[in-house]
Formats: sequence, C-alpha cells, structure tokens
Amino acid sequence: SPHIELRNHGTVTNETEIGRLFANNGAGNYFAGFKFIYKDSNTGEIRIRQKVAGTNTDTVTFVDGNVGIGTTNPVGKLSVYGTGWDGGLLLENSGGGKGRIIVDGDGMKLRTSISGDHFYWRNSANTTNMILEDGGNLGLGTSAPNLGVWANAVTLDGSTSCAYELSKGGTLYGWVGIQGSGSGHALDL
Repeated sequence: SPHIELRNHGTVTNETEIGRLFANNGAGNYFAGFKFIYKDSNTGEIRIRQKVAGTNTDTVTFVDGNVGIGTTNPVGKLSVYGTGWDGGLLLENSGGGKGRIIVDGDGMKLRTSISGDHFYWRNSANTTNMILEDGGNLGLGTSAPNLGVWANAVTLDGSTSCAYELSKGGTLYGWVGIQGSGSGHALDL
C-alpha cells in the first residue's frame, strides 16, 4: 500500500541527501516527493521530485533563495529550463488569453498563443504606448496602428506632434515630423 517516509542518512557532507518525504505504491515504485539536501554549513536545498514520462525527475528546486523549474541549479530568483515552446514560461488568464516566453539558440522569443492577439506596452496608467499587432503592424503612441491600407505599417501618433528620427551613434541625421494641431499642422522633412 502507498506510504510516506521521512528518513535521515546520518553522515552529512556537501550535496548529501539528509531527508526525504516521498510516496510510492508499496512495491518500491516511487512517484512523488520532496528531497532535502545539505549544501554547506550556510545553505540547504529542497527538491520536488516526480515521475515524468516514467523517469524520476527533480522538477522544482529551492536553493540559496532561488527557485529552479526544470533545473537543479537555479542561477536567478526564478530559473526556468526546458526545450522548445513547451519549455518556456506559459502565462494564461481566465479569459482564455495565452502567451509564452522562451529562450533558445536564436535568443529570447515572445509568443501569443491565440490568433489575433497583440503585444501591448503600457504605462503606469495602463495607457497603451506601443502595440505590435498579430499581423505585423506597429503603433507608437496609439493603440490602433495602420490607419491606411498598408501591410506591416508603422504608425506614429502624438497629441501635438510626432516624428520619426534617424540617428547614428546618438547624432540626429534626419527626421520626418508633423507639428501643430487641427488644420494648421505642417509636415517637416
């Protein structure tokens, strides 16, 4: 029958398992539990272990104030390790929205998981400052880019002026801008 066991292995040295709380099916088939590991005189480690695809796997590790998911050596406050789109961080809400953050050999990637979703950058007042639409349109200062019929448009919108600046090394070389308001606005090149 299933049981829970807590034990201590006696002699304590670095990386020694000093306790275990686990469950198995009575025939020695381990399927879930916690491992307590001595790291050095100042820290300890807790690992959550479970059966994943038939293999005992440390799935979550707590050590030195860091949490590792998919790794036993977290190097930041939260370290997530995995492969492909299923190996990253999945964010969901109750309304059905989903998004992922992953890192692979090509760099960091953000992905919406539902067609028609967009990426929004918002300020502390929750006003959209920038939007990247699913179809490729980019809006700066507007939440509704592509007022025309362009493919992959970049729309700049400001209340009194807006400009597209071209610079290199911090030096301004050119710009296109609109100043003023109402019918008295002017296009500057």
